Amino acid sequence: MLWQKTAPMVLAIALLASTACSTTKNHSVTSKPVPQALLVMPQRPEPPKDGSQEAILTHAVEFGRYVKNLENQLRGWIGWATERE
Repeated sequence: MLWQKTAPMVLAIALLASTACSTTKNHSVTSKPVPQALLVMPQRPEPPKDGSQEAILTHAVEFGRYVKNLENQLRGWIGWATERE
């Protein structure tokens, strides 16, 4: 569910950044390469296979790690975009 809210934001930042670069005349002055880690989409964990407590808890841990990776990636995009100003 958080992914549904976060994904458009990450994509919008990437689109804005690429648009800004394409409209600038001197790319060598304003273009800073995007770190490769920001371009790799975190893999969303599969839902639990059954409703056992162990499966649900394992999924909760994996999903928490996934959300943390998304947050770190978003922070990275924001940092990359603001360093360019």
